[in-house]
Parts: sequence; C-alpha cells; structure tokens
Amino acid sequence: MSHTLRSLPSLSLLLCSGVLAQDFVLTTPGTATWETVATADGSQTIFTISDDSVFDWGQMNLAGNDELVFNFVGGDTVTNYLNGAGTHLIAGDITANGNLGFFAPNGNLIITGSITAESVTLATLGVDAGLFAGGAGFTLSGASGGDVLVFGSLEATARDVTVAGQNVRIFSGASLDAPNGRVMVGGGSDIEILGAGERRLSQNSLAGTVFNEGSLRAPKIEVSAGAEVLNNGVIGEGNAQVFFGVGESGRISNESQGFIANDSIFDGLFNEVSAVIRPHIDGDAPGVVGDASLGIPALKRPDGSAVSDRRRITYSAPMSASADSMRDRKKEKIQTARNERKPVLASRSSFFGGVRGGTRTNR
Repeated sequence: MSHTLRSLPSLSLLLCSGVLAQDFVLTTPGTATWETVATADGSQTIFTISDDSVFDWGQMNLAGNDELVFNFVGGDTVTNYLNGAGTHLIAGDITANGNLGFFAPNGNLIITGSITAESVTLATLGVDAGLFAGGAGFTLSGASGGDVLVFGSLEATARDVTVAGQNVRIFSGASLDAPNGRVMVGGGSDIEILGAGERRLSQNSLAGTVFNEGSLRAPKIEVSAGAEVLNNGVIGEGNAQVFFGVGESGRISNESQGFIANDSIFDGLFNEVSAVIRPHIDGDAPGVVGDASLGIPALKRPDGSAVSDRRRITYSAPMSASADSMRDRKKEKIQTARNERKPVLASRSSFFGGVRGGTRTNR
C-alpha cells in the first residue's frame, strides 16, 4: 500500500510582488494597526497588536525579501486564515512576541522562509479562532486538507511548534525548534491539540502522512498520522521524549539515515528500516529542474512502490537546490517585535548545541 502527497500544480508565484495591505482584512476591528515600509530590497509590514486578532488573507505569497513583524502590546494570539485556493507561500521572515497561527483549509502551504514566535501553528485545516486563542486546546479539521511542505525554519521561543495537514513533509535542512515546549506534527484530516497532558496530539483519521527529512528538536515531540510516519532526519536530541502514533493498519518507519531519540514510545507498527532513499537515483533533496522550477523528488520503497510522487513547482524566480538557501535569506539584520510588556525575541541561535549523541536502537 502506498500513500502519496496530494499533487501540487505548476504555479506562477509572484515572489517579487510582496504583501500589500489590500491582501488581508482585519476581521476583529480595533485589535490591530499596521504600516508597511520599504526596505533596501523588499518591504516590512509591522503589525501592532492590542488584543487577540483575526486576519483573513485572500492569498499568502510572502516574498523572500519581505518581512512581517507582529508586535504585541496587548492580547496573546493572532489567527491568520489563508482563504485562497491553490498554494500559499511564506518565503520571507515572520517574527512575533506572541502566538501566531496560519491556517489554509482550501490549499497547500509551503514554507521556505522562517517563522519565529512564542508559539507557531501551521495547518492546511480549519480551526475555530476562539478556541485557538483560548489556550485550552483546539481541533484542526477539514474535508480535503492540503499538504504542508517545510523547507525553512519554525521556532517557538516560549511554547509549541505545531504543524498539521493531510500530508506533511519536512525537507532536509528544515528545522522545527521548541526549546521551552514541544513540537507536534500531525498528518490527517481530523487532529486534536489538547491544552495540557502527557500526550497532547491525537489524530482520528485513517489517511494522512508525515515524512521527515529535517530536524525536530524540543523536550517533548509528538508525531502522528493516519496512515504513515516516515523518518529520515532527526527527531529528538539529548533527553527528548518522543511519542509516535498511527491509525489502524498504519506504520511508523525509520530510514537508514534517520535518528530517533532513545526515549521514544511507538503506538503502532514500527519498522527500523523499511524504505530506501537512493540519492543518486530518486534524489533525497529538492533540486532545480529549470530556471524557475523546484523539483520535489519521489520516494520509493524497496519493492518499488511509491511513498510520494515526484512533482514540479514553478516559481517566477529561480530557487536554489540547497534546502538551506531556499529560505531566500537576504538578511544581515531582521527587526524583531519589541514592547515593554513582553520580552524582546532572542536572536537566532541553536537552542540545543548540536548534540547528536545516542544510537538508533529499538526504544
């Protein structure tokens, strides 16, 4: 049985267009103000948040040279609904000193840039804004949830990083860091996030996949999918505790290059090595297939069945084959949100010191 990511169409994403004020609507009047200023090679939109806010975006195409800064002087949470169909792209940088959520229930979501906030939630599923902001837990659901592709970095400075969709793929070079909370990744169309508890992520569907080739780092990590969880990257370091789960008849696999922290619990069939990624044949990282195209490689099992299909995404600007450079870094300096009520965001650094100890044994 094979499970494939939903096919992505060829796109003409206008990376140079930036994000303009008319691209979004504040649906909680009086809770935020903003201004956009030109930078040397892009734009910076600074939101001043005075209370919990909800923004409705027609389409999110944040170019690599553009920034969004959410400066909280009141409230704790900003909910961003990405309502347009097709694919939403975050190639620039987003920073906040509060909680951020981006929800695209009608399309796919690609992250090649970076998002840093007290907590970060990304999903191609719907959510109730009140429950999301309430802090007691929320449900992510949708009839035809799209795919989430992460090439960049997601960092939660105070709480959690949560990523969910019908299919989630975290590519080589991508990172999800939550040094003071947990990383939760869910593949499926009905996912519940609890506000507290030993295990806070549950999914209630038989379909959905999570494929990881990047790095997931936090004291606690939860990865669950309806059909399949496949790891060929790093899940947990040091004393991290990791929980895995799959639906009935689902499977959890760790590839030959995959690392899973020793303190791990598997709820479902676990195979230490079950699929082979052949770098020189199938490719194990995205590559450039044209001046403006990003090639997403296929994964195959030893029996030849497909884990995910090869696809091509067309952009209006060239993309590097390096997963790290795909973050479209212009940066020598990134403005971070500041105010007297909340601490300034910490500068970017490794929270974990690059510890890679341990062995891949059955845990």
